[in-house]
Amino acid sequence: GTFLTSPVRYDALMEGGADVRAAGLLRVSESFRVIALGLPVPAFPGFALDPPLRSRFQARYVGTPAAVQQLSRLMVTFPGIQK
Repeated sequence: GTFLTSPVRYDALMEGGADVRAAGLLRVSESFRVIALGLPVPAFPGFALDPPLRSRFQARYVGTPAAVQQLSRLMVTFPGIQK
């Protein structure tokens, strides 16, 4: 398989003479981000991530904006909308 590797780590391995291609490493952009949707477990059926992998993620709850907020954003984006 191929492993996506941070640019800093990949460059350090290259400078150290490591054979990154043989190791299956692929350098990603400095702007690379992983965005995933997930459900909390065990409240829902599914399998939990193992702790070492889970510790690499951050979680943020993004709720649904209120109707008033949605309307105001639409009015700013599309000034021709009537209230």
